[in-house]
Amino acid sequence: MSYTQYNFKRDFFYEAENAIENSSITFITGPKKCGKTVCLRQLADAYENALYINMKYDFDTDEKRNDIVSSVANSIANGQKIIYLIDDAEYLALPDKDIAKIAGAYSKYDNQCTKVVFAGSHSELLEFWGHIDCGGNAFYKSRLSELLRMVVVQRNDRCFQEGIRRLFARL
Repeated sequence: MSYTQYNFKRDFFYEAENAIENSSITFITGPKKCGKTVCLRQLADAYENALYINMKYDFDTDEKRNDIVSSVANSIANGQKIIYLIDDAEYLALPDKDIAKIAGAYSKYDNQCTKVVFAGSHSELLEFWGHIDCGGNAFYKSRLSELLRMVVVQRNDRCFQEGIRRLFARL
């Protein structure tokens, strides 16, 4: 997939940069085509230790997706200085469990070096998983402001929001 570089950086690029500096896990959410991928690509260009990963296009099997989650958890365990920029996070093999595995690794190891950014257009779901998997953990509850920061892009896609409401109404 091709990538067009943009010199102009929107305000939420700087908000995401600040969140990465001050937290271990960051979520960037918003409707399709609002600039999440461009922001992640710009972050990858800004940090030499950043790894951009597109779960939708770069990994076509659950086995490969699980390998990425294991690599992230291993980096956390080993204190590796790396920033994982995981785009289209809703395409993880089991997003709720995979985010929980990564959050659990932070609970187990005192690591301030490995950073993880999840991005995706299924905003409500990613935020829900983030709150459940990170905020529900006692360790994260006591240090929530340091470990999890939500960077939410303005949502203006009413059809998308209505679809999510209908989805949750069925659950």
